Amino acid sequence: MSNNGNELAGALELFGEIMGVEDAAEQVPGEPCAAISPESDHVPILDKRLGEIHPSPENDRIYRPVDPTDSEIIALADSITQYGIREPLAITLDDYIVSGHRRYAAAKLAGLETVPCRVEPIRRTDDIDRFVLLLREYNRQRDKSLAEKLREEIITTDPKESYRCRTD
Repeated sequence: MSNNGNELAGALELFGEIMGVEDAAEQVPGEPCAAISPESDHVPILDKRLGEIHPSPENDRIYRPVDPTDSEIIALADSITQYGIREPLAITLDDYIVSGHRRYAAAKLAGLETVPCRVEPIRRTDDIDRFVLLLREYNRQRDKSLAEKLREEIITTDPKESYRCRTD
């Protein structure tokens, strides 16, 4: 095991001791991290297989599609290979990505089989409008082009209010 691997194993052991978990390094894909108690207000983080997760088609229509040949995605894949995924993806109950399309593409490039995910209590297929608003909220801090900003505003515009303003 490399020096980084030994450091990670030691950090996980220390984390487990602090959190009262017997072996924090042994995480079963699809199961909540043992360090998160069911009584906690935090959304559990699960390890999900990449093949079970679906990129959101709406993400590509609102924002620019993720290009796996983009130098920034390749650099992110290199970082993930070296340090792992630092921020879990956010997905829906039906496994659509709400936040983390770039991390998803980079994780595939890095050859990962599973990624950490927070699961939002919504199904994309049950309420597409709510899903799209959630997608927008997760992407609020992102650097965007003017076209992306306009598409975001269209999503949140109330047609009745727009019409009322136009006729007043």
